[in-house]
Amino acid sequence: MTRVIAPTDFSEPSRAGLIAAREHAAPLGAPVVLVHVWDRAALELHDPLLRSVAAENTSLVESIEAGLRDQLDVIVGELFEGLEVETKILHDRSPARAITGLAEPDDVIVIATHGRTGLTRFLIGSVAEKVVRLARCPVLVVPLPRAP
Repeated sequence: MTRVIAPTDFSEPSRAGLIAAREHAAPLGAPVVLVHVWDRAALELHDPLLRSVAAENTSLVESIEAGLRDQLDVIVGELFEGLEVETKILHDRSPARAITGLAEPDDVIVIATHGRTGLTRFLIGSVAEKVVRLARCPVLVVPLPRAP
């Protein structure tokens, strides 16, 4: 194994996946790639005002990305102290495609699932499920933590 790829969407279920990534990487001394994927184009397309602002000025996008980097830095400080960590912010309409495109065959992807079922899962889809289908490397899927 070369690296542990640890995607996050900053949600509570995602945090469980990050903890599992740390527990997987630490004993092996494996470097961690902490990654967040967002769709800049979707932001611009859904709101005409944002589209015009983004077209004229990149400060909005830069501000959003600075906030994302700050959130990633907080996670590194809280969960990955003492480990080699690289943070990445990727742009893609498909988080699964971006995550699997980052991974090499010797890596392992550790990803949490939100545990959605039924119509919500059908409409939104499951990034974790898509990652499993697209990945060229092992994938560890961390289930939604159960309430006590």
